[in-house]
Amino acid sequence: MTTLGLIVGTRASFPTDVVLEDRRKLIALLEELGFGVCVPEEAFTPFGAVGSLADAEKWAAFFRGHSEEIDGFLISLPNFGDETAVTETVRRSALRVPILIHGAADDLDRLMAHQRRGSFCGKISVCNNLYQSGIPFTLTGKHVCRVEDPSLREDLLRFEKVCAVVKKLSHATVGALGCRPAGFNTLRYSEKILLQNGIFTITEDFSEILECARRVEDADRIRRHKEKILAYAEPHVAMKEESLEKIARLDIVLDDWVRDHGVDATAMMCWSTVEHYFGCAPCTTMALQLDRGIPSGCEMDVLSALTSLAMLQAGGDAPPMVHDWFASYEDDPDACICIHCSNFSKEVFTEKPSIGTQGGQARLYGDDCCYGCLKGRIRPGEVTVCKITTDDRQGVMKAYIAEGEILEREVKTYSPYIVLHVDGLKDLMDHLCKNGFEHHFCVMHGRVGDVLEEAFKTYLGYQVYRHRA
Repeated sequence: MTTLGLIVGTRASFPTDVVLEDRRKLIALLEELGFGVCVPEEAFTPFGAVGSLADAEKWAAFFRGHSEEIDGFLISLPNFGDETAVTETVRRSALRVPILIHGAADDLDRLMAHQRRGSFCGKISVCNNLYQSGIPFTLTGKHVCRVEDPSLREDLLRFEKVCAVVKKLSHATVGALGCRPAGFNTLRYSEKILLQNGIFTITEDFSEILECARRVEDADRIRRHKEKILAYAEPHVAMKEESLEKIARLDIVLDDWVRDHGVDATAMMCWSTVEHYFGCAPCTTMALQLDRGIPSGCEMDVLSALTSLAMLQAGGDAPPMVHDWFASYEDDPDACICIHCSNFSKEVFTEKPSIGTQGGQARLYGDDCCYGCLKGRIRPGEVTVCKITTDDRQGVMKAYIAEGEILEREVKTYSPYIVLHVDGLKDLMDHLCKNGFEHHFCVMHGRVGDVLEEAFKTYLGYQVYRHRA
């Protein structure tokens, strides 16, 4: 549950009867939408609001005492509001969380001096003061609106996702299991830049993971994990029991490792050591981790794992997929084919996926060593495309975001693939190529570009390219 600290502003010489009324309406709305609300009692200060520096100090102390609970602030101005008091409440609280600013709309028949709210103007003043203080904030879709306006509900639900992305990426831990493929310099990343942005990396020798998987002795636990895998995906008719057991053993060890190290995401060596020396592909267990909220980047791609983690918080209709930009699509300049092995969630497939082989490695080591990749048809629909990276030349985090559609098209290639349509695709490809982005990217059903852009750009300080044709 997301908990918001509610700050209600008021100003002398403006009507006060609307302050308590709107405060109560806002609390009811937030609770109806499933938010936790952190706000002092009505009697804490006059009108249950912040209207002076003395009020600001009291409210700031209250919020400091609840700092572990608060994921964001909602500032509401039922009337003009005291810009200094509101800003100082935030500044003195010392909470660095997202802020949504709401101003109440005036009634056209209540615009006389003793009736007018003045929030249209007061919101500008509060924003000016926050800007001068270097405090980032988010605006509602309408400059002002009544609490009952449906647009405010939409703003709050979107803001909830912004808070979730910011909270997770500000204090994330990513497990880097094994090493990247030797020939994929594109997957290099900066642990130091990640750390400067609140993201800690834990490394692990993959040989330790494989040896632990070999040594699992709990037959009952192996059986339970086999059953879990078979409930998740259908094994290929040629897949042997031995391959299923190896996937189960790997799943057990990765479950334990994730729990013991408290990571939020993993990036994993997925070829060729695990196939050659252990005898399965790790994709199925990576998908199972993803469905438990722990995304995993293929080919030890820490940055794809981090991007997937952000997208999970942003919402969408299914967990994100890590894909390769693969091939152009016929004569459509705005469409391309994207393919990966895969470690996709079962939620992205049109039906229960099957467990097949990692084709490239199977040619080297044989099918029996390479089962584990999930196969099936990816469902069409609107999607968001995103990738976060570290730029060592500039010493910054940066990202690109685009929105498009998975088309319902047949392609004669191995599964799972998608035909992705993005308006102005060539411009997006030009940006990727000229700005050092990797060949991997993440794509998720649903449109969450606005949430990701607001979280990355406003609060996390990333350089963001938002693609628009």
